[in-house]
Amino acid sequence: MKSSFINIEIPKEWQVKRIKDVCIINSENLNLDKLNDFDEICYIDISSIDTQNYRIQKYQKIPKSTLPSRARRITKKNNIIISTVRPYLKATAKIEAKHDYFVCSTGFAVLEAKNQIDHDFLFQWVLGEKFVNYLISNMVGSNYPAVNTKDIEDGPVILPPYSEQQIISSILSNVDSIIHQTQQLINNLQLLKKGLMQQLFSQGIGHKEFQDTKQGRIPKEWEVVKLEQLIEVKSGKRLPKGEKFSKIQTSYPYIRVLDFKDGTINLNNLEYLTPQLKKILNKYTISSEDVYISIAGSIGIVGLVPNELNNANLTENAANLSIKEKKKLTKEFLYYYLDSSIGQKEIRLRKTITTLPKLAFKRIEKIPIVLPSIHEQKQLTSFLINLDRIIEEEIVNLNELMKIKQGLMQNLLTGKKRVPISLT
Repeated sequence: MKSSFINIEIPKEWQVKRIKDVCIINSENLNLDKLNDFDEICYIDISSIDTQNYRIQKYQKIPKSTLPSRARRITKKNNIIISTVRPYLKATAKIEAKHDYFVCSTGFAVLEAKNQIDHDFLFQWVLGEKFVNYLISNMVGSNYPAVNTKDIEDGPVILPPYSEQQIISSILSNVDSIIHQTQQLINNLQLLKKGLMQQLFSQGIGHKEFQDTKQGRIPKEWEVVKLEQLIEVKSGKRLPKGEKFSKIQTSYPYIRVLDFKDGTINLNNLEYLTPQLKKILNKYTISSEDVYISIAGSIGIVGLVPNELNNANLTENAANLSIKEKKKLTKEFLYYYLDSSIGQKEIRLRKTITTLPKLAFKRIEKIPIVLPSIHEQKQLTSFLINLDRIIEEEIVNLNELMKIKQGLMQNLLTGKKRVPISLT
């Protein structure tokens, strides 16, 4: 059966309804008259939503006397809250039992499922492409794009028989659970890495004697030196005025700060120079033996350049840390040290606070660094390299799971693929 409402073929026993037909919307508002001035309200705003896992990740406890005027909508277990502001960000969550009778901002629409729709199915539907695209098409405003409650009420929902809704939502919820567990594993591994870096760069491996320095307590065999003794800071270069990147991929990649990602370079959206521009900018390159660091705007993003981008051109908003004492310092140790909480603190101390924060070359050169032997540097960084590989593998797994979930949503929520009712 073809539905003209959302222009899609659906199974003949399915229906297309509006959200207002299957939900009660914004059913209960906070009555301030029933509260004492010092009663605390558990308040959910847009920033409370984890937009990766579509859960409430935090909330505020606010006394009645300082409660924002927009804190009005009461939430109940199994309600679905949808942000009406920038709906493309999908700040949507299902209310769990622990958030029962909290209060959320009027920037949310609160949906309570009626008998004909399963609340878990409703949750999956409003996260799906069809509904989100509907909201995006109804946004009003450029600086603060939003939809209103009526837009939510009039939104489409495809409605399978109730038993099929439950099976579909169960399948999608199970995938969500695996995605959440994988994300938690990644978060825990990243916390482990952070703690390990702090320990390795202050205690090293197997040391028994220590010394007190301006950098804190470190192994007696280590020394503290300024970066200028070990590296040369080189600049990148912007395109000359009026010039543009090549419209086609060439042999001359150009690395921007927005290409910096997870200690390496994201290869997906690189810009390229024309042969003519390459001749002009030829000396402003970075080697795969160097470390990059952002020096304008977002200060202190550091990483290594993959071999396939050896001698690529570098933006003027980053510097190239070229190691001149290779017998004393490895690129991996330099990267991980600057990326650690110890290194990042030293970077923050040296940036200039202006409208656009900057990090001057001279200030980079004065950054102190602890210096173990080359052998120990390689030992220390091998732990971190292996941990990074594990994290990267889990990120790949997470991305695959999210693709699987997206495909399942497109097929199951529209009836392109049916589930056997016998599963109940």
